[in-house]
Amino acid sequence: VVYPRVFPLDPAELVRDTIDMHAGDRGYMDDYTLFRGSRDYLPGDSIRFINWRMLARQGELNVNLYEPLVPQSITFLLDLKSFTVWREEFNNSGAFYVLEEFHDEKLEDMISLTASAIIALTEKKVKCTLVLPRYGEKADEIIRSERIETQVPDLLTALSAISYKGEDAAFSRNEILRNSNSFGQVYAVGESANAFTCMKILDGLDEYQTRLLVRDSNEEHHIYKTIGYEELGRKHE
Repeated sequence: VVYPRVFPLDPAELVRDTIDMHAGDRGYMDDYTLFRGSRDYLPGDSIRFINWRMLARQGELNVNLYEPLVPQSITFLLDLKSFTVWREEFNNSGAFYVLEEFHDEKLEDMISLTASAIIALTEKKVKCTLVLPRYGEKADEIIRSERIETQVPDLLTALSAISYKGEDAAFSRNEILRNSNSFGQVYAVGESANAFTCMKILDGLDEYQTRLLVRDSNEEHHIYKTIGYEELGRKHE
């Protein structure tokens, strides 16, 4: 098996974003951390972390220390068809579509980014799931590992088996929605914010559960927050 090209990646942006999803308008990121003690205040400490109750009761200036939470699971849904452009044509039978462009190099970039993210998240003990569409002779798949120790080889093997050449591709909406409770945070992977072909599926998920992981991040989506390749892949560059 030839695994996808991988590169060092700091998953903090993915993890931080999942915490922000839950925090919403209700508070700061420390609302979703575990309290692990306190220490004396030092110059430069944020006033947000001052233990005001201790200050009022004992006159001691201390700051609270927190242990950041990481999500229990993250799912990558690969929208392979978003890397294609189709042209509508007509004949005596009506309209049909012809493949006009296939951006295979950009797809390879995003497969590499997904593989790199899985490796980095596994080191944080985050369980990952892959959702792949059906195309050609390949059936759609929801792939997860039984054990965190085998997650990287299992999922990278599945990524290495992608043989998409620009065919029509589609997901099983009912199967995805049936399993969505176990997905955790969902990152739909595609070429750009407005190229996704799986929006009807994403619209069936919790809006705060879903983000777009895109190769070209020049466009913003009107519903979902996007994270670009350059934001996560810059270490490789």
